[in-house]
Amino acid sequence: MKKNMNNKNRRLIILIFVIVISIGAIFIHESYSENMSKDAYNTYIERGYEETKVSNLVSAIYLNYRVFDTIFETLLLAISVTAVVYFAAPWEIHKEDEDES
Repeated sequence: MKKNMNNKNRRLIILIFVIVISIGAIFIHESYSENMSKDAYNTYIERGYEETKVSNLVSAIYLNYRVFDTIFETLLLAISVTAVVYFAAPWEIHKEDEDES
């Protein structure tokens, strides 16, 4: 019983930590985000092919201009999936214990 309480406390602390980090990331993003100016938009369209040699402009933007954003978005998705799997595990274990009895 005590081990079960320790696991619950540990999971609660991790959940609070994930929530705090998520709120901090949202706050930082909103504080420093900017709208794209028309000059940048026109530069992507006019010089995108010459600079990247990619005929699909969307791919050129994702893979050349915004590669770090894409990498960190993928990393954030992987962390989110890992957190969901980690927090879903106790319910599955509890469900199996109920099925056995």
